[in-house]
Amino acid sequence: MLFSFFNKYKKDNDYYLGIFLKETKGVIIIIKKEKNNVFIEDKINFDYSNGWENLTEDIDEIIYQIEEKNKTTISKTIFFVYSHLIDDINKNIKNPYLNKIKKIIKDLNLDVLGYIECFEAIFLSIEEKEKSVFNGILLETDENQITIFVYQNGKLFYKKTVGKTDNIVDDFIFSLSDLKDKNILLPSRIIIYDFDFNVEKFINYQWKENYFIEKPKIEFLNEEKLLENLVGIFSKQIIKKEEKNNNLKEENFGFVFNQDIENNNKFFNLNKINYKIINFFSFLKFFKLNFLNYNFLFLLGFVFIFLIFFVNEYFFHKTILTIYLPSKLINKKINKEIDYKIATLSANFSETISTTGKKEIGEKASGTVIFHNFDDKEIILNKGALLEASGIKFLLEEDIKVSSSTITPDASAKLPGKKEAKIIAQNIGSEGNLSKGTRFKINNLSENLYFAINEKSLTGGTKKEIRTVSLKDMNNLENKILEKSKKYNFNIKISKDEKILKDLTEYKIFNKKFSKELGEESNSLNLDAEVNVVYYIYSEKKLKNDLFNELRKDLDNNFVLLKEKINFEFEKITKNKNNLNIFLNINGKAIKKIDEKKVIFLIKGKNKKNIEKILRSNFDINHYDLTIKNNIYFLNNFISFFEKNIKIITLSL
Repeated sequence: MLFSFFNKYKKDNDYYLGIFLKETKGVIIIIKKEKNNVFIEDKINFDYSNGWENLTEDIDEIIYQIEEKNKTTISKTIFFVYSHLIDDINKNIKNPYLNKIKKIIKDLNLDVLGYIECFEAIFLSIEEKEKSVFNGILLETDENQITIFVYQNGKLFYKKTVGKTDNIVDDFIFSLSDLKDKNILLPSRIIIYDFDFNVEKFINYQWKENYFIEKPKIEFLNEEKLLENLVGIFSKQIIKKEEKNNNLKEENFGFVFNQDIENNNKFFNLNKINYKIINFFSFLKFFKLNFLNYNFLFLLGFVFIFLIFFVNEYFFHKTILTIYLPSKLINKKINKEIDYKIATLSANFSETISTTGKKEIGEKASGTVIFHNFDDKEIILNKGALLEASGIKFLLEEDIKVSSSTITPDASAKLPGKKEAKIIAQNIGSEGNLSKGTRFKINNLSENLYFAINEKSLTGGTKKEIRTVSLKDMNNLENKILEKSKKYNFNIKISKDEKILKDLTEYKIFNKKFSKELGEESNSLNLDAEVNVVYYIYSEKKLKNDLFNELRKDLDNNFVLLKEKINFEFEKITKNKNNLNIFLNINGKAIKKIDEKKVIFLIKGKNKKNIEKILRSNFDINHYDLTIKNNIYFLNNFISFFEKNIKIITLSL
């Protein structure tokens, strides 16, 4: 691709190359312009083979495929990026990513127009389509990052990037944490684009009233719609300006790549090289220089063609041979000790639930009764004596003496001794409100001799049920806090070679502050608490190296173990003071050894139709794939002539 005059396809100025870069994957698109209409002609999604390290090679391969497919060569390029790749201070692409992009531009000889941030393209597209200022929230999701953009009256007033977890709703709420204490009600429109999570949880989430004016309307833009918006803004903001003066203003799209690279002597225009070569021959022919005869010109032409052939072979004629070799699977169970380190982090959490405890409160019915004593003896009743009527129990509120009975003067009747006293119901409730004239039984005394009657109704008895704080409510709140903390991103800092032993992670709750006491009347209960989490961390790289050496002991010399094919799972982990005792189930794959130098020596410069015979007659292989990259048409069927341009990849089926 670097020397465009070797390419068998002609450049088409009506085509543009779009490169959409995310964290771990990207999209290459061909954008075609027909008069004033711009649309996506083709696109290829791809995953990065080794992060951003091999991004140049990945993009080179995709561009090669898409140009082969569409029979055209494209150099004019626009980059599309997510916002978390942009430095918020200087508004340019962050240096680590910028350096990789500069390398792509230089190595692939791209004529770069600039870059566009996705959120700006969506914002401009919405305002243009709806013919009104935009009020809403854009949510941008990538592999490990999310970024929110809050617009009010068409102005971006809040932006934040946070780490992405398995719970996108919690991530979204956490990204709004800076606005929590500012009493700002958010616009009730959320647009999520290029998403790769379960949207139902986001749609069905019950938002608290202190976040939004009303329940937010949630819209989703898939990758196809996102690309349409990007290309639409590209057509309006870039192509029109390119047609006028072939220049982009920095104020809209950051730096201009060509200018940035040319100022550092890292960019060159190969069209000028073509022009100089052509004009050199025109110069010779026009002046018919006497000291240059046709033989010399023929020799000069031959040398020039040889140089083209040499440059192509040395720099651009590439061969990738993928050989599939016999393999064997290895399974082994081992017990070993590994070192570990501990990381302790903490965070504050708050949760509220409805109470479930129940309690009856109210007043006891009370009044006065008259005690009747038909016995010949005086009776003494102590405070607390039990009375009962209609199945309801009452208590005497004072000590009393009831005189004995008497006989009327004419001996015609027996008159009881009487005493008025206060009584109160034993339990609360309106059932104690008995009407007057009710007869009461006294303790276990004979009802024929002793009883009481109320001459006025008993009143004041009430009862109702209230909700209170129960021990179960307190325990449930603590469990909810712990569950919430397990989904929370504590932003632990570990190296890429380290891993966390999730089964050993410990969560402990401290500094608990309940809003109500146990048994207190309340319809809800809140808990503010601090959760400490303890992580146990080990070096995965060191463990894999140890396992690699362990499995290699069981192999014969004809096979080689593939380190990247080693997988393991923990069956049991025991924590000691200084190390961990682990039981592991290991799976690995080994492939047959092959002398790659011998393979390269035997195939270099050979016609590809002879490769299978060469490989099968000299090596034990199952299958092979061959890819040849070349800019000279008649060499497409030949392996590269230089060994450095031949790459051997060994795999197993």
